[in-house]
Amino acid sequence: MKNSIKFSMLLIVLTINLHISGQSIIENLGKNVNSVYSELRPTISPDGKILYFVVQGNPLNNNHKKDKSIQDVWYSTLDSNGVWTKAERCPSSINLTSGNAVFWISLDGKSILIRGAFEDGKYLGRGFSLCNKNGSTWSNPQRLEIKGYNNMSVDEFDGAYLSTDGKKLLLYMSEEKNSLLNDIYVSFFEKDNEWTRPQKIMDDVSTLDYDEISPFLSSDDITMYFSSNRPGGFGNYDIWMTKRIDETWTKWSKPVNMGSSINSSKWDAYFSTDAKGEYGYISSKTKSIGGTDIGRVKLTDNQKPNPVVFVYGKIQTENPNDSIVGLQVAFNEILDKVDSIEQIQNKSIKSIVDSTDNSYRGILPYGKKYGLKITADNYKTHIDTLDLVIQGSYQELHNQTSLKVEN
Repeated sequence: MKNSIKFSMLLIVLTINLHISGQSIIENLGKNVNSVYSELRPTISPDGKILYFVVQGNPLNNNHKKDKSIQDVWYSTLDSNGVWTKAERCPSSINLTSGNAVFWISLDGKSILIRGAFEDGKYLGRGFSLCNKNGSTWSNPQRLEIKGYNNMSVDEFDGAYLSTDGKKLLLYMSEEKNSLLNDIYVSFFEKDNEWTRPQKIMDDVSTLDYDEISPFLSSDDITMYFSSNRPGGFGNYDIWMTKRIDETWTKWSKPVNMGSSINSSKWDAYFSTDAKGEYGYISSKTKSIGGTDIGRVKLTDNQKPNPVVFVYGKIQTENPNDSIVGLQVAFNEILDKVDSIEQIQNKSIKSIVDSTDNSYRGILPYGKKYGLKITADNYKTHIDTLDLVIQGSYQELHNQTSLKVEN
């Protein structure tokens, strides 16, 4: 009997140790991405084809000779064979300080959110700025004008992430000087680059006695991942997941630990995933080439964001030589079959349009029916319907549309 009890206790101890140590299977992204230096903070584009990350200690970083701790942003792209290209350092218009970082990538990969408040290339202090790409050239970063931010964010660290449509900003900061305990806030775009005063997200997301950092919002605009040193983790900081409950963006579900496939007994933060949500991209020292490397982990169903539909297409005209001016593409939530423009609701999900080739991209959540509305100067309005009421898995839909000239 005693031997049986001892054996049972041994099994319990072994189970607990295995649970705490973690069973993560991290796939290192290889030597094209990682190096003998430390690679940190991966941010993957929604289409999964562009990866930005921070490199610390590389001699090619700005002012490396003066300060080896400088962190610059590098990037790699996924080629047609599914191989990550040799990482390159981003231009100086992005790497302007000693602690550079990319927090968010737009749907078309042509806009990024970076650390720091800039105006005409001049660093003004802490905050966040957008950079836009025209061809192969990046614009000077332009700061987000967030009401009350400079007075509210008074501690050493901060960070942010934008929603898919670029209209909601999730950020972390501390309103108490020298506290080192950050909370997660939300701010909304108003007009002319102005953003509302940040509101703290409660509902167990922001805690009184613990630190919450590095929010990442998935393409479903519902699932948020963040890092915290709160109780219930595997040690130090862990990745947690929560779901948005309503349209206020201040009510969220009780956060759930991502488990041992993601978290370890060490410091775990800076999680990201693409629109497909199949893999989570993280920084890890597991099987690293040197220091901390970028890797990915296959997500379980419980760890994945809600599935979405990635819609993309190209707008043509009856005469291929005709130009298209004023092109706009929007997905409007509808309650019933669309027979006329008037039946489309005002609330819409605007897609990103590339005027160089008249292509567009949009991400749509399941559970709704949409009207695809395409307008352009001197062309008839084009309307299609897309029924996504029944929940499905992630998919990519290609839509080719030809506009007709107005009579």
